[in-house]
Amino acid sequence: MGIPKRLQAQSGRYSLVDGIPFHLPVYCRNSPCLMAAFSINADKARALLPGNEIYPLRLWNKGVLVITVIDYRDTVIGKYIEYPRFPSRVAKVSGACQSTRRIWIF
Repeated sequence: MGIPKRLQAQSGRYSLVDGIPFHLPVYCRNSPCLMAAFSINADKARALLPGNEIYPLRLWNKGVLVITVIDYRDTVIGKYIEYPRFPSRVAKVSGACQSTRRIWIF
């Protein structure tokens, strides 16, 4: 698998976050991931979500909650572990600079 054209176009550029330049594209290698999916009550989940931009995933009249944890071990922006914090869904940064949070919010 080759490098996608959209990433090749970023080559040699920088992103400036909190005054810190990050070389693009941001790569990650050697990053194990753990994912788990659970069936949930979609209506109750919707009541917990802020605003009206995010909706629960529905599958066969049930909601689906997917939790992903990624251990980024080799990146151009430093090592960190990304996991959801409820209810804010903000990446937890460990070892990398705090500005990384603004790049990887999900």
